[in-house]
Amino acid sequence: MIRWTILSMAVFAASGAAEAQQAAGLEVYIDIDKARALITTPAEVQQFEAGLATLRASATSLQSQLNAKMNEITRNQLVSDANQMARDKRTIDVLQEQLVSATRALETEARILRGSLEGQQDSKIRTALGDYVAQNRFGKVVSHRSGAAEDDIIVLNPQFELATALSEMVKSGPGAFAPAHPGRAPVVKYVDLDELMRVTGGSDELNEEQEQILAGYRSQDRSLRDDLAKWVDIRPFPDGRQQAALMIELIDLKLKDLRIETDAALAAARESQWGRVRQSIADFVANNPDVIRADALRLATRWDSTVFADPSLDVTTVLKQAMKARQ
Repeated sequence: MIRWTILSMAVFAASGAAEAQQAAGLEVYIDIDKARALITTPAEVQQFEAGLATLRASATSLQSQLNAKMNEITRNQLVSDANQMARDKRTIDVLQEQLVSATRALETEARILRGSLEGQQDSKIRTALGDYVAQNRFGKVVSHRSGAAEDDIIVLNPQFELATALSEMVKSGPGAFAPAHPGRAPVVKYVDLDELMRVTGGSDELNEEQEQILAGYRSQDRSLRDDLAKWVDIRPFPDGRQQAALMIELIDLKLKDLRIETDAALAAARESQWGRVRQSIADFVANNPDVIRADALRLATRWDSTVFADPSLDVTTVLKQAMKARQ
């Protein structure tokens, strides 16, 4: 992963040339997601999508066929004879197996292509970082994420964020001129994100959104299980055994898909709400620099193992009061 590569490279490069010249704690930051996005060309995006087009179309087609077949079976459940039900069951089993295989192939190929693209991007970033290290003295580079895997750090002072500078250096090529580092250690403060979630109403909004998702899940789950119980009651009778077996399998499949979709929706709601609160903190601090005077803000969700020699580093109370006052 680039996180470790960049950290080890930067520390190694800086330790020999600058260890005696720079104070401990002199560091800069790089948003890996932003840096990658800035150097990704439209041609690379098109190549990535083209590499997945065939597999994605196959998986989509199989999912559509499976959905259509499931709907057909549900519509015709009272009129299908034993032979038709047997054929339907075989079709469902085959489509399920093919869909699982196609989905795995798509996910595998996506990982391979994404890894290849990110490897090329990271190589360019490392080269630019090497030029930056050669032209600036500092202690270390701290990488962080702002995308789907975002880390709990917000860089407030753009002078300490290298993503844009490195992307411009990448475009200029090896040996590019590097902008100067501020020459001082960043001021880093901390905030309890759980508390800010509560104050900004984020926790309430998240709970409400997740409850709506769960209410929809419970309604659909109840309906499916009612149908399932009916077919379980029919299964012991010879005349309905084959059809019941097919319908039970079909409903089990729907229940499984419903659980997967609900879990994904809950996770998406959680990530989205945390992201909104995180962004509201970043926007507030950026627009009110007098409240929190810092170059970077670290977000935490627990303080059990954190002890501050300087209480002013924990700005949770200050930020909470200021955000409430200006709502």
